[in-house]
Amino acid sequence: DLCGVAISFTGIPTKIYVDMNLTMSILELNYGQCMLPHMVMFNKVVERLMPPPSDPLAARLQPKLGWWDNVRYWVHGRANLTTDVLIFRHLLDNVENHGWSVMVRSESTRLMYSTSTFSI
Repeated sequence: DLCGVAISFTGIPTKIYVDMNLTMSILELNYGQCMLPHMVMFNKVVERLMPPPSDPLAARLQPKLGWWDNVRYWVHGRANLTTDVLIFRHLLDNVENHGWSVMVRSESTRLMYSTSTFSI
C-alpha cells in the first residue's frame, strides 16, 4: 500500500507505446550544479514508480541502471516536439540568479524521438 494506493506487479515488464506530437511556443530548460540536490530527490520519486527487478538476486550482482538508462526499454514509438523558441540555460551560480548562466537560444526547433533514436 503506497500512499493509499495498492499497486500490484506481475512478471510482465512495463511498456509504454506513444505516437505523440507536441507543439509549443516556448520551451525553457535549465541545468547546473545548483540543481543536483533537486535532481536526486526527483530521481528517488521516479525510482519508486519503476517496477522491481524480475530477478532480485541478479539485480544485487549487477550495477543498478538509472531510470534514464531504462527509458529505452519501456518507451516505444514516436514523439515529436516542435517549439518556436527553445532556450537552454546552463546555470553558473544558482536558480535565483538565472542571468548568471550560459544561454543557448534556438528558433523553429524540432526534437524527434523514435525507439532508440533521438534527433534535432
